[in-house]
Amino acid sequence: MEEAIAAFGQNYWLIFISSLFLAPEAVLFVTAAMADQPLLTVFLIIVLVSIGGSIGSVCIYFLSMLLGRERLFYLAGRAQRYYLVKVDDLEQVFDFFERKGHWVVFFGRMAPTIRSLVSVPPGIIRMPFRRFLIYTFMGTFVWNVFVGYAFYFFWMHAEAINKLLGLYAAICLGAVILFVFWLVGRNIVKRMMNS
Repeated sequence: MEEAIAAFGQNYWLIFISSLFLAPEAVLFVTAAMADQPLLTVFLIIVLVSIGGSIGSVCIYFLSMLLGRERLFYLAGRAQRYYLVKVDDLEQVFDFFERKGHWVVFFGRMAPTIRSLVSVPPGIIRMPFRRFLIYTFMGTFVWNVFVGYAFYFFWMHAEAINKLLGLYAAICLGAVILFVFWLVGRNIVKRMMNS
């Protein structure tokens, strides 16, 4: 198991490719397990994961641009009868986005619950691509620095934690850290929606 994790961490291409499809927390958790790496290597992993996550967001941006506002509202109208989404709610989302779009993209990349969906409105309203890319990368990078170094320092002290509390407690502590990140992301989304 340790050999597989070490091979994964040293293969930066695999890290980059997996960050296109997986949540950054999952990739960073696994790669941060290699606690014998210098911080610069962790930083490189964070940069790769941020680039991969941004490329995934760009794909969603262009797909939503192809979808267009009319088709989205048509699909929302059809889904409304199944109570999945209301057209009025969608109108409010776009109104809010047109007022504070760049901040929604930046902070939305830090919110685990809406990270992927935050790329749809910019594509629909055709937000300037350069602005979208800058705010997407910066939001992704800030979040990944926070998460990546938190996991790195967690794994640096995992042996001491393991001795003190046992392996079960270390796994629970990791779950608590993930839960705290989720709560922070949810609160960011709530504050953005209320302002």
